[in-house]
Amino acid sequence: MFLCRRIRSGTMGSALQLSVCLAAILASYVVDSIMPCPSRCLCMQGSRIVYCQRRSLPQIPTDIPDNALQIFLNDNSFRVTTIERRNFSKFIDLEHLYLSECGIEKIEIDTFIDLKKLKFLDLTNNNIRLLYDFTFRGLNLQHLFLNHNSDIRLSRNAFKGFQTQGLYLRGCSLRRFSRHTIAPLKASLQRLWLDNNSIKRLGYGLREVFANLTHLRLGSNPLTCNCETRWLLGLFKGSPRIFQGAPAPECASPFDLRGRSFNALSSDELQCGIPVFKDIQVLFRQDSGVLSCSAVGNPMPTLYWIKPTGEKQTYFPPTDKNSVQNTAALQLTSDKTKNLSGKYMCLASNAAGNVTLTFNLSFPWPMRTGSISPSLSPVTLPIRTVSISPTVSFETDTTTALPINHHNTINTKDKLNVLHVKTSPPVLNVAPYNEPPRTDARKETPVQGMYFTLHDIIAAVIGTFCCTVVLCILVILSVRQIQKAKLKRQRKDETAKHKNGQCVKHKQNNLGETKFEHSTMPELVEFLDAKPERHICA
Repeated sequence: MFLCRRIRSGTMGSALQLSVCLAAILASYVVDSIMPCPSRCLCMQGSRIVYCQRRSLPQIPTDIPDNALQIFLNDNSFRVTTIERRNFSKFIDLEHLYLSECGIEKIEIDTFIDLKKLKFLDLTNNNIRLLYDFTFRGLNLQHLFLNHNSDIRLSRNAFKGFQTQGLYLRGCSLRRFSRHTIAPLKASLQRLWLDNNSIKRLGYGLREVFANLTHLRLGSNPLTCNCETRWLLGLFKGSPRIFQGAPAPECASPFDLRGRSFNALSSDELQCGIPVFKDIQVLFRQDSGVLSCSAVGNPMPTLYWIKPTGEKQTYFPPTDKNSVQNTAALQLTSDKTKNLSGKYMCLASNAAGNVTLTFNLSFPWPMRTGSISPSLSPVTLPIRTVSISPTVSFETDTTTALPINHHNTINTKDKLNVLHVKTSPPVLNVAPYNEPPRTDARKETPVQGMYFTLHDIIAAVIGTFCCTVVLCILVILSVRQIQKAKLKRQRKDETAKHKNGQCVKHKQNNLGETKFEHSTMPELVEFLDAKPERHICA
């Protein structure tokens, strides 16, 4: 080839050298056409395409021709489930690589870095669980297919260092999709498939990427439709060409918007609600304890426990679509080197604002006295479960009221029209209650205040229920007795009326007979008038 270049440049022009050059080119073509092909594969002569699909190959063959342009390895259940750089480093001319349904579980970093001409990479229907940082570094693709890799997770820099026009992530059980993950593809990405996943929320930071796409699929995701979704609805309404040819996104929550398509949704229906604490639980033993807080809101809030030392623990909302609240349980363990006393703050935060709940904790707990071992007996607290409704004042603002920035969970740069919340956090003073020693099981020393155990509460509920049932039975019996008495009185009145009617009729008959006798027998008038009046009816 060097000789041919010399001839073209005009430095050597002999016919012999030209003939040698042509012979070398012809020999190179012949060698290419007769390169070996793997025994189980099919290589079309002169096409540089290698067909190895559905051959039950245990691994990627090592004798595939180096100059292959397209390699089909679909539907082979590899025993070696990890692919790495040495599997493909020799295929410098490769343009299409098909690896769907091969049982691949892991892709090493820089596996494809030598494939500078690769344009089409298909990794569909594998078992890939995690895309590491820089997995596809060095590639400049037209299409990257990752469809139906169930439960795949994308690291923050998974797509850093490479470009692609199409990214396909359908049916991957994705729960989150971060703008930080997709940002490296902003300049090249044109087509994005995210349908049939488990994505509930798409942050405002994705707007810039989505707006530059030519095609976007978001259907069949359990989207939470609230004030955070207004930007996406606005993009759907304002740029319908991006969503053309794909099912429209639908709302999965809140309940009143469930099943509503973006085609039938208005911006005014997308509202947010500030977090509200529902259940606060405190349970301690001598050397350990649990502080638990639960909160609801729209969207469901992220919870943070902030310890007296400033240490922070984050509790993300549950991914289950049937979950109605988020719960954060802080485990505390005491030893001689740690003092757990101080203020513990539970903070609930979402797009509408945040609320806080503060615990004043006294620790360690004093031990009980008596025959029971203190290490096995829980300390009774004056609080078991408390419902909290903090006092909140609202103030309209155009920025999110999210003071906590924990990695990628909350982005204060995202601008939304929401409510800024100023809270007056309630404070719970959590201190131990010393139970006095028992001298007699039947005689207990009274204590100031009332403290109830779980058994007391259950007994009270059962007793209340039984009393309610007995009271209902007594009321029903009383009503029945009253009805019976009333019915008996009515029957007696009817009987009396019937008798009175007969008496009147009898008196009228007697009166008629008397008059008749007076008219026919005048001689008896004086006698009848002289007799005392007789009463037939009592």
